[in-house]
Amino acid sequence: MQPTGNNSEMENSSENLKYLRAQRRLKQLKGFYIHLAVYLVINPAIIFANSKKLGFTDLMTYSTAILWGLVIIIHLVSVFFFRKWEENKMDELMKKINETDNGK
Repeated sequence: MQPTGNNSEMENSSENLKYLRAQRRLKQLKGFYIHLAVYLVINPAIIFANSKKLGFTDLMTYSTAILWGLVIIIHLVSVFFFRKWEENKMDELMKKINETDNGK
């Protein structure tokens, strides 16, 4: 949307951008919490099934939980710790786009 000098349109555009960011953030959080819930529900069953074959003392009994747990940690870091970097980068890119559009 090109700014036309109308403050109302610019405010609506800003509000729309905030809404879209919030919506995207909610989707990221929801995805992480679903991933975590599935991990917490499924892994005890996998560990129990593996323990019947291998016993509770065998490391392979826990291999799925350990590897999946590492993936959960990576997902957690990407959702909670890279958020600020992503927002700063988005602001930087939006400023560049606005400068380019206004320079035409």
